[in-house]
Amino acid sequence: MPCRKKTIGWGHVITDRDRITPPLTEADAHALLVADVARVADAVARAVRTALDQCMFDALVSLAYNIGIGAFLGSTLLAQLNAGCVLAAADQFKRWDKATVNGQKVRLEGLTRRRAVETQLFLRDWGKRT
Repeated sequence: MPCRKKTIGWGHVITDRDRITPPLTEADAHALLVADVARVADAVARAVRTALDQCMFDALVSLAYNIGIGAFLGSTLLAQLNAGCVLAAADQFKRWDKATVNGQKVRLEGLTRRRAVETQLFLRDWGKRT
């Protein structure tokens, strides 16, 4: 049985490098979130080889933060986006609506809703391009 990753604060995955001393304060949780989002945003910026508006970038960072940088880097979504297929890339968000529960991939309503919001954000300003 694979071991589950332990998290703290607002989704920070605890690693051996962390020097966290309980209890975690709200300020500590915020600092971890800011550092994690900066790391994910940097990875997204390096991986995407096409022009993005701010909404597209924000949606991709949200997705990559949730699924992990490795999964994002290996995703069909990123491949489609880098090929210039924006609508095909947007359609890929919905594929990331599952989590492993008792060893099985299970569709979760919360992830389905999150992916729908990310897709809307991703496409929000895309049609306004001239």
